[in-house]
Amino acid sequence: MHLFTKYIILKILRSGLSTTMIVVFIFSALSLFSELRDLSGNYDLIDALIFVLLKVPSYFVEIFPICIFIGSLLALGNLSVNNEIIAMQSNRYSLKNIFRSCLLVGLIFIMIISLIDRKSTRLNSSHQIISYAVFCLKK
Repeated sequence: MHLFTKYIILKILRSGLSTTMIVVFIFSALSLFSELRDLSGNYDLIDALIFVLLKVPSYFVEIFPICIFIGSLLALGNLSVNNEIIAMQSNRYSLKNIFRSCLLVGLIFIMIISLIDRKSTRLNSSHQIISYAVFCLKK
């Protein structure tokens, strides 16, 4: 793997993951504030926090593609602003190779999100079973 390919992949990974974490945090905070309005006798702060934490994988799966796209644009824009793309081209690293690096990152993220989606589906189904069991025990 070429040195420039590794450099572009690292830039896109760093930018995409930081964008994803920021947006997931914002969605989680908004969900927590929404749940805080619903606090009552049997539903306390710890239950609301657990509910929000169990929803984080689904937020991650829903938000991930657009955040990675935004992160890729930010990374490539940063490379362009700092004239790093021009420096790569002067070293015979074509735009086609830069595009291939971006596609490689996309494939890596597709594999990551498919694994997370499978686990979050199992987690949500097990959470529903636990919720139902707790509901039945409270009756």
